[in-house]
Amino acid sequence: MAQPQVELKAKPKAKPTRTRDFPFSPQKGPITRKHAEKALRVKPMAKLLPFLAPLGRYAKTRPPKFHFGWVLEDPNVLLETAKDLGVTGEGYDIDDSDDDDEMDSDDEKEPRPTITMREIYLREDALTAVSKKLELAKEPYLAKVFSGGKDNALMVSLVENYSLKGFTGSGRDVKSLMEFFKFKTGPRWYIDAYMWMWDSESYWLS
Repeated sequence: MAQPQVELKAKPKAKPTRTRDFPFSPQKGPITRKHAEKALRVKPMAKLLPFLAPLGRYAKTRPPKFHFGWVLEDPNVLLETAKDLGVTGEGYDIDDSDDDDEMDSDDEKEPRPTITMREIYLREDALTAVSKKLELAKEPYLAKVFSGGKDNALMVSLVENYSLKGFTGSGRDVKSLMEFFKFKTGPRWYIDAYMWMWDSESYWLS
């Protein structure tokens, strides 16, 4: 049964001989652009390092958030999926035209959003429809992550590192999603595009 793996290592020595760099160790001092650049360069991992999973001896730590799944090469595949599965979004109480009018009047030079709220909801509902169609044991979710130098990649995620307690991965779910979306590799761990620093909640709420 395929499931998120946490790399098991021997008990660390009292004084490790090698130090870890951010984001694999807590940042010191204020968050800077250099911290963001380092987080952006984090490569996807097949196994999550144990100190990045707040479980057991690390239960009280607040590492960056990571998601386990696949990055979508083309996020619009979910809009096509919505159409194929009959997800219309007709019940959404959204009027994106109001936002466009406000942007035009407030600042003509302000860049327009690359995706509307309607499309965001359609993507989410499309993934829900996929979950029902494939009869998955656990519904996946969408997450924004750093990947391949992109700071806003969209991924289909099975679980995050803060929700591993009691989670048992389903090999059938993995296989079904890989076949449906034609993913070429197994799921990997990606660092979150917003919660990429240690103790992220305190940082954003401060």
